[in-house]
Amino acid sequence: MNRREEIWFAETAVWRRYSGYGASADWAGDIEAFECFCEQVLLRADRSDQAYRRYGLRAASGHTDLAIYRETVSRYPDRDRRRVLLDLMEARGNRGKWFAAAKSAGYLDIALDCARSFDVEPATLVRAARDFPRTEARFALGVGLLALQHLLDGRGFEPRPSLIWQAADSCLAAAAEIGLRDWAQNEIERVSALPHPAGRETMQSALAAWLAGAGPPAASGAPNRSAQPTPRRRRMTLGGR
Repeated sequence: MNRREEIWFAETAVWRRYSGYGASADWAGDIEAFECFCEQVLLRADRSDQAYRRYGLRAASGHTDLAIYRETVSRYPDRDRRRVLLDLMEARGNRGKWFAAAKSAGYLDIALDCARSFDVEPATLVRAARDFPRTEARFALGVGLLALQHLLDGRGFEPRPSLIWQAADSCLAAAAEIGLRDWAQNEIERVSALPHPAGRETMQSALAAWLAGAGPPAASGAPNRSAQPTPRRRRMTLGGR
């Protein structure tokens, strides 16, 4: 079988699987195996661009989007890495899920865009805001504010109220590095005052307690109102006093 016949056979097999034509008894294996085969046939035929566009963006597998990104980059080392990431996001969807991949790859502008998506995990944003306050303060501040917004809007998998405090603290830590502490405090107040969906009153109470200078949420998830106020967290006026 020559290469042209290989390509025809492989792509016909993929089409049959996609279209539902032909029972599984006729075509062994799954769609991923067919796509990988098609990709390799095209690569051997020096049709790298066609392989990438048709199959390369779906062929890589991994437990995380970061692993998928790294495998795709390793398969196509001559392609621009930033472009590969954007192509993967477009081909596979779920933009918010690519936040960690974009952050780890060093494309913080793309990561910040992913952080605005409804399907991002707020806890992941909180960790990023906590890890970058000195090295990438503006990024950490932006991510921290978005984390607060997502938590108050009811997003995330079983989030803890303590995430509110971690996000708010990280925002101020990052803002202090770039002289925007007062602005950040006012932004947190603004986010808190926005209308939010019902069902996340615990999160709203946690942020209200943080703004009032109360203690952090107790282990049960409720704010610990018996703690003494912390001066650096007291509510500030718009003038920053």
